[in-house]
Amino acid sequence: MLLKLITSVFLLVTAVAARKSVLFITNDELGQAGIHIATSQAIAEGYSDIDVHVASFAPLKKTIEELSSRLANLSSPRDVTFHSLKGLGPASTIRVTIGKAVADFVHTPGIRAALEFPHLAGSYTQPWNAMTYYEIFESITDIINKVDPTVIVIDVMLQPAVCAAQELNRPYMLFAPHSVKEVVLGDVGLAGLYKYPA
Repeated sequence: MLLKLITSVFLLVTAVAARKSVLFITNDELGQAGIHIATSQAIAEGYSDIDVHVASFAPLKKTIEELSSRLANLSSPRDVTFHSLKGLGPASTIRVTIGKAVADFVHTPGIRAALEFPHLAGSYTQPWNAMTYYEIFESITDIINKVDPTVIVIDVMLQPAVCAAQELNRPYMLFAPHSVKEVVLGDVGLAGLYKYPA
């Protein structure tokens, strides 16, 4: 599956422009960012004519710098450039604003949990207030204008990045570490539709 994603990004990048670059914009949680890191590494290793950039919140900087260090030791050295977004990622924002960790979003089956879950889900998918959201949006817009990427690859959970790409009318694609099937049905399969209404 990762090979299909890499191929899709490569084909889009090579079809659009002479100067080839890809900008990955992702959250800083490694569970979400992993697919972006792996794909950026694969592109950097396999396609020396494509400049690879990653934009995220500050905690991901060290991981990208370590990746760049490993890539520098290749027979043809490569680099992945990190760009820092303003503000905090979703998990850090949730910890600061509502005092819950991401693990607190796991709930038991039942009506009571089902009634609380929409509030929790909204807090996780859009944890920022309007002002913070706009600051993140602006920092993403600045990075897109500075890098001028051929294509942007966006973490499906990072809505300010989607808005920035749309506002600037830039080609983009969404990446997620899970398929829709895994998100909707999870480990319980179809039993989730009748056994666990939450």
